[in-house]
Amino acid sequence: MDNQWGRLRAIALFGFGCAVVLFVVGLRGAAAGVVAGLPISMVNHFMLHSAMRALGDRPDDRAQYRLMQRVMVRLILSAVILAVAAPLGLEVLLGVLTGVLAEVMVYFGDAAKAALGRKG
Repeated sequence: MDNQWGRLRAIALFGFGCAVVLFVVGLRGAAAGVVAGLPISMVNHFMLHSAMRALGDRPDDRAQYRLMQRVMVRLILSAVILAVAAPLGLEVLLGVLTGVLAEVMVYFGDAAKAALGRKG
């Protein structure tokens, strides 16, 4: 977790790449949803990264409690933006979901690199 800015850049590139593809194929609502969900994904990553960094090598009970608080805040942020997007239609809702999950896709990319023995 030492390359926070690289991961934030990867999240942004993935999200904007998805938005461009969706826009080009005519799914403008989904593209707007991805762009709307992307900041939540980036904030979620930043919150978890800073909490994990605060844990350090020897986690104490207080640091673990703060980590769990941030995980709950991440969940609430994601649920709120999805609830806001729901009345706008399925296309926008799925776009927002894609934007929120951009962080997870970058983690999958990191896992694939690790499985293939590449550093990144």
